Amino acid sequence: MIHTYMEIYTNFKKSYKGDNTSKAFYIGSLDINDTKQLHNNADRKGHNLYLNHTQATPNAGYVDYEDEETDCSSDVSEVDLNLDTYKPSTSNRLISPTDPKFGVSDRAVAAIASSVLHDVGLITSNKSDLVVDENKLRGEKDQVRKNLKLQALSEAQALPLKGLYFDGRKDSTLIEERVDTKRYTRKAKEEHLSLIEEPGSRYITHLSPSFGTAKQISATIIGYLEGITRDLSQLLAIGCDGTSVYTGWKPGVTRCLEMKLDKPLQWGICLLHFNELILRHLFEMLDGLTNGPKS
Repeated sequence: MIHTYMEIYTNFKKSYKGDNTSKAFYIGSLDINDTKQLHNNADRKGHNLYLNHTQATPNAGYVDYEDEETDCSSDVSEVDLNLDTYKPSTSNRLISPTDPKFGVSDRAVAAIASSVLHDVGLITSNKSDLVVDENKLRGEKDQVRKNLKLQALSEAQALPLKGLYFDGRKDSTLIEERVDTKRYTRKAKEEHLSLIEEPGSRYITHLSPSFGTAKQISATIIGYLEGITRDLSQLLAIGCDGTSVYTGWKPGVTRCLEMKLDKPLQWGICLLHFNELILRHLFEMLDGLTNGPKS
């Protein structure tokens, strides 16, 4: 591609040399769309050449690593594959949890998996139906996530909820806005709330209340738990930090939950913010009130 642009530039200089009367043409910047298309075509040709080369050599060379002292231990579970019933969907289903676990792209995982299957002889020039495709891998990964979510939800519904702990913060989140027929993304502050079940420290879910008020947060929590038909009759304790939004005697989230459930709960409050108040009042007494972020 570089030689092509150089040839065009050289021919243009030869035809333009000595002509000082007319200045009808000039050299502009590169066309980004055409450049990307040329890059994609070159990558596609290289990938096709690699596939043709690997399919033309079905018998991969064997390298003996018995003399090398290598540690191949990992936390990946060993899976016994039955070659008679082995299917591409099975391969994608086993590889899908590995992708987000180690932060590897779908394209890299598909290339590595296809190379391994070729090395063990499952992919040959006459049998290429086991080649792992990145698009199918991405779809299988979404399916695995849905199955794991449903499995965790079913396990949680079978157990009584005895302790509910939550905490939240405001984060900068990308949101999508639609103006006429166009869509724009911008950053906005959004309230995020995480729910954990005790004992066992089991993660339940995360929620995004519309507002950060106590009534809205408590209504969001109750609405979610009732939506998944979670039994709240055996709830005994509730935990959070010591901010006034959560622990206010009248408008706090914990008090709103008690009023909604019509029973008292044991409060497990983190006293970090409570301990900060003592030092805050001490500094205000010694140095006075703050007038700004730098005072």
